[in-house]
Amino acid sequence: MSKILILGGSGLISTPMTQGLIDRGDEVWLFRRGTDDVFSDVPTIHGNRDNLADKQAAAAKGPFDCVIDMIGFTKQHALDDIAAFSGKTKQLIFCSTFNVFSQPVPGLPISNDGPRHPRTSFEYALDKADMERTFEAAAQEGAFALTIIRCSATYQESGLPLPIIGGHGNDAAIPTLTRILQGKPIVVPGDGTSTWSATFRDDTASAFVGAAGNEKAYNKAYTLMSETSLTWEEYYRIAARAWDAPEPTFVHVSSDLVSACLPQKTFWLKEAFHYHCYFDITPAKQDLGYRCKTSWYEGSLMQKAWHERQGDIHLQDDPEYEFFVSNYARLERELIDSCRGLSS
Repeated sequence: MSKILILGGSGLISTPMTQGLIDRGDEVWLFRRGTDDVFSDVPTIHGNRDNLADKQAAAAKGPFDCVIDMIGFTKQHALDDIAAFSGKTKQLIFCSTFNVFSQPVPGLPISNDGPRHPRTSFEYALDKADMERTFEAAAQEGAFALTIIRCSATYQESGLPLPIIGGHGNDAAIPTLTRILQGKPIVVPGDGTSTWSATFRDDTASAFVGAAGNEKAYNKAYTLMSETSLTWEEYYRIAARAWDAPEPTFVHVSSDLVSACLPQKTFWLKEAFHYHCYFDITPAKQDLGYRCKTSWYEGSLMQKAWHERQGDIHLQDDPEYEFFVSNYARLERELIDSCRGLSS
């Protein structure tokens, strides 16, 4: 049994992770700002991730065999972790992201030691990459053994298919689901064959459980994704089948063009979606026992069932999405007709 402190513990990934550690028999402590009793039997230290003194108070409850940071997003968060937990834990696990890797990549699958230089426009990825280097320097100086786990796109039962045109959250995804259910054309980047990953949160969480207290994971980094890499067309076709929708049709458009036309709704397309999401998960499978038990089709069925129980799906199209699709189709036809008149 290990004594484990989780910074967070009730989020998308950390909720099933916390439960997995409890089920394994570990002594789990939580450090979190919320006061709701998500895990009523787990000792909870209420604190703010931006307050070093709060983290130091949590460290005083140690020593811990492992500290897992699920809520760190800035270099200052990493520096505070180092100040609070150096010498107070054997292992620190940092929840990072696949977005830290440089894009485009030199080859596929992307290895765990690939170059990490995100674009300057991608602040989230830049901060996570900076945190990784900060933690690595501390580990080299003996502060703790470091394990980095880089998550790819992770979903839960209450989620919806990701929108190429849209933003974060279910409200932003409703127009895309509406188009799926109504059989309207769906925009996909390029020719629709760039790869994406959809990983169920329990599967992602299992890697953290497998890493906690695991000496094989000391001073290593792991990147996670589902066992199957999907193209964007496959991603939406599978979702359509699960939601009993018509076979979808697609609009193939350059990411640059969509981003230029709808800049407020295409941040994630510009920064992540049009690049390949295909990683070497062999180390995670070998060291952490990582396995993906839930397919995207099964996950989509769970999402459909969850929302049907809630009765919260109210279809609503996005006029800007529809304007873009209809005008792009018109301009595409005009260009094709014009080119037919060219001499060979």
